[in-house]
Parts: sequence; C-alpha cells; structure tokens
Amino acid sequence: MEEAHSQPGADRLAMQTISAFRQGRMDEALFFAASFASQYGKTNPEAYALFAHVLEQTSFHETALDAWDEAICFTPSNLDWVERAFKTAWSIKKQDCIDRSLSLIRNTFLSSPKPSFLEELETLGIRISGSCGIHAGHLRGWVWCRNDTSFAIRTDKNGCDLPIRTRKKVVCKNATLYDWTIPLPSSTTPYTISVTVDDTDVTGSPATVFPSFAARPKMVTKNGFLTILMPCYRGRKSTLASIASVLASRKCNRKPFRLCAIWDHGPDKELFDDLVRLAKKKTISLLQTPRNMGFLGTINFALSQQEGGDVILLNSDTLVHGNWVDRMLDVASLSDAGTVTAMGSDAELLSYPSPSKRGSVSTLRETAILDRACASLPLDMRVREIPVGVGFCMLITQRALCALHGFDGLTLSRGYGEEVEFCLRCKQLHLKNYAACHVYVAHLCGTSFGSAKQALAWQNNDFIFDAYPFYKQQYADYLLEAPLIPIRDRIARTACKAMGGELHIYSWPDQF
Repeated sequence: MEEAHSQPGADRLAMQTISAFRQGRMDEALFFAASFASQYGKTNPEAYALFAHVLEQTSFHETALDAWDEAICFTPSNLDWVERAFKTAWSIKKQDCIDRSLSLIRNTFLSSPKPSFLEELETLGIRISGSCGIHAGHLRGWVWCRNDTSFAIRTDKNGCDLPIRTRKKVVCKNATLYDWTIPLPSSTTPYTISVTVDDTDVTGSPATVFPSFAARPKMVTKNGFLTILMPCYRGRKSTLASIASVLASRKCNRKPFRLCAIWDHGPDKELFDDLVRLAKKKTISLLQTPRNMGFLGTINFALSQQEGGDVILLNSDTLVHGNWVDRMLDVASLSDAGTVTAMGSDAELLSYPSPSKRGSVSTLRETAILDRACASLPLDMRVREIPVGVGFCMLITQRALCALHGFDGLTLSRGYGEEVEFCLRCKQLHLKNYAACHVYVAHLCGTSFGSAKQALAWQNNDFIFDAYPFYKQQYADYLLEAPLIPIRDRIARTACKAMGGELHIYSWPDQF
C-alpha cells in the first residue's frame, strides 16, 4: 500500500485496481480506482469507467452514476457505458439519470446499441425504434424493427435516388437491428427525408437537408439593414424576456435594426400566439419554417429570406443590454471580420468568468452590471481574434454571407457545431472570427435539446475534426494560452464595484 502513494502511472494504477478487485480486496480496489480517476480521468475516461464499475460492485450506486457521467461526458459515443449507466440508474430508480441515458441512446445515430440491450429495454416497457441524422454528406442511422414491422425511408424531393447501404444487420428472435447509411445527393434547394418504423418517425426524423448555398440572401445591398434572427421553439417565459431586452435596447443604439423571430413549430402554442400578436403590431417580424427544421435549418431558412446586410444570430434564452448592437458593429466594421461574438454566461470559450466556470446570470440587473463592466474596457482590450464564434450571440457580416451563404446542412445534423463549421470556412477565406469583449450577453441556459446535446455535439464534432484537422489543436492552444484572462480579471474588478445607471426595461403593457 505504501507504493500506491508514490504517484504510479496510469497503467500501473489500472492493473492495481483490477488485481485488488479480482482478489476481493475491495477497499484497496476502491482506493486505486479513485486515484486512477482523479489523476488520469480527464485524459483517459476509461479511468472513470473502471471507478464506476468498482463502485457498483461495492453498492455505491449514486457515486457510480457520477463516475459514469464523467466517463460519458468525454466519450458519449460509447453506448456500452451508457447502457451500464442506465442499468445502475434503473436499479436505484434514479429517474433523471434514466432519462439522460435514454436520451443519449435515442440521439446517437453514428453507432447503434446492442440488440440484447434493446430487447432488455422492451421487457421494461421502453421502446426505442431508432435514430438518424446527417453526417458528412450521408444520412446515417439505425432502426430496431420487430419481425412483424418494417422501416421506410422517404424523401419529398422528386426524382431523388436514395440507395440504402446496410452496414450491419443483426437478426434476433423477435426483431432485427439495421445499421445503415445513405449518400445524399447535392441539391440547390432544401429537401426532407423521413425514416419511419411502422409509420412512426424515429428520433431525428424528418431530417432536413439544407445546403449552405440554398441559404444565400435574396439580394445584396450596399447598406443592408441589420437583422437580428431569433429562432423560437419553446420556453415562453425566457423567449419573451429575451425579446423584451432586445426591444428595450433599440433606443440605446445608433444603428437601426429589425428583430425577426423564426417559429420552428415548437410545442408551446401560447408562445406562438404571443409572437403572432407582436408581429401584427409590427413590433417584431415573424417567419415560420415549413416544418420543424432544427437550429441549422431554421437559420438557413431565415437567411434565404434576407435581403442583404449583417445579421446577428441570437438565442431565445438571452438577455441584452444598452448599445450592444453598436458595439458589435464596431468590431464587424473591421475589413477582415467574418463573425463577431459577444462575451456571456454559458458562452463556451467566451464564457464569463471562464470557459470552465460559465456563471449563471438570470436577471436584467445582473446583465446590465456585467455589460457595463465589459463596455468600460480600455480600447486595447475590446477586441480579440478567436478560433471560432459561438452561436448564442454571433454577428455574421454581409461579406461572409456573400462568400459562404449559410450553414452546411449537407454535412452536419441538427443543433450544435454548425456555427463552428461556418467559422472554420471563414478562416479558409482569410476572414477572421472576433470576440467583442466589450459586449456582454446573458445566456440563461442551453436547454433546447436537453441532455441530447452531448450526442448531437460529438457527432457533429466527429465530422468537423476530420474536415478541419487543424482546428482541434488550435482550440486546445487557445485554451492553454488563455488570452482573455486579463480581460476577464478587468471585467471582474469593475463589476464588483457598485455600478448604478438606468436599466432599459421594455414596457410590455404597451403591447399586450
């Protein structure tokens, strides 16, 4: 045991854990496994998986679930780990963990779960029919069909030949698992593909194929009007608060802008009714997608309706303050600017107080205090080049839209990563992605997809890292260099002071 404290390497700790476990020395196995996970888990997620396994065998089920979460966070593609996490959660009736595991399985389309696990789920009354998504020019997915059912893949694009390539077929006693891929033909217009089992859509279906060039603006004007595009799906309270903060900021900005809400056929009819009411009063403009298209398709659809000018993509769970638009446009006026992203809470690499500690801001007053602190930054701290922008509040310049049009809906699936791919295409054209460090936008939460975000993000990243091999290292170098640390420190010192001033709050009674 004395040797165990001498900082042995990862392989040695793993072997010590396994040896102690096999010999029934469970206290020692727990010690070695915990050491392995704490020292090497961030670079070797199998350390967390081994720790979780030992914890399960010693009846520490709650802690085992935490370890499984850590392992899956780094490797969400490992459905065997997701299966183990589900079984542990089921054994102690931990419903939130059960739901999270099932969500990962339902939204993973690059790999399929084991047929034996799908059969086991059915004995528990849980039916998962399959999953599909767009990846690298293909529609990828899997379906689980009972022997008395079949699956169908249809498209609304006439004359579109979609040959199915079955990569794996596993026949079981009562059902068959198909793992397949379909090459997507090029198209100048968007089209939809549906994957159904017994006429019921699997997760991810219908999938909208929306090529980037189909999102080009209708026309390009020399002095195009700035448009703020806000996709709306659910979250009535946060969406209306976000709209209110944008409308309140109009009087603070020199540059006029219009706010365009895009309704993507969400579940909240009350929210849609509110948007219609605002549009009728010409407070906002309102677009409706032809069908539910997800974030990527919604933005591309909205871009295809624009008539030139810069656009700001703004999540419907954000709060803005003051002359934020003018400050973002100051950065966009740089001759090589492709995108401009604000600082914010839950804003990935631009999160305040740090990328790993993303903060929690939920009121206009908190937003105003932090935005004023950012706005007070000295000139030499206001702008920084960043590897990629973040879609929660990202300005795309007209020059970038003219060159690149929209998001790449032929290679990426719905939600997460599409703005990253767009920014990397900007860099290939020598357009830069900038951070407007003197703008702060509160991002209340990122719950559009809930726990499905993990699955959707890693599958899109799988393509992005292959297509842009330089990106992963550039991003890692950026985090290591941490050029925003002195800027964040300056913001913190300023925000800690008691800052007064008017809050620009929109008067809802005038509209409702």
